[in-house]
Amino acid sequence: MVYTAPAAAVTGTVTTVASTQSQLNPGGQVQNASAVSGSNTATWDPTIVVAIPAGAQSGTYGSTITDSVS
Repeated sequence: MVYTAPAAAVTGTVTTVASTQSQLNPGGQVQNASAVSGSNTATWDPTIVVAIPAGAQSGTYGSTITDSVS
């Protein structure tokens, strides 16, 4: 699974740098904020690609992606 984060749309005073995660377990940072001052927001629409192996059994599969801010 690959999670690609584009540049964030921001409001307020903040600089963000996006990154791509090719392994989601363990998780990793997809946006890094710096030069943060006051109240601000950052939003982005990631692209998530899941590769299904050849020969995989047909069925219903599920996954959960959890975002957190720190």
